Amino acid sequence: MQQQIQPISEQIHDAVGTPDAESAMMAQAEEQNARNAQCAAGPGGSAPPEYLTPAQVRAMDRREVRDHYALIIESMKHWQ
Repeated sequence: MQQQIQPISEQIHDAVGTPDAESAMMAQAEEQNARNAQCAAGPGGSAPPEYLTPAQVRAMDRREVRDHYALIIESMKHWQ
């Protein structure tokens, strides 16, 4: 979905170039964040799984490999 660019409010426009310019920029950022929040998908369900590096797998003993076999196989799909 493409969002239309909206003009800045008069309050922000009038404050730019004054000692309150920083406050105006913060207000503009808050306005933009509020607009973005309306279109945001929200927080995700779960974090992506962590993958093991080849070096981590090489450092494992036999028991660790056995205990983490499924994660090792999944990790190997992401190795280049």
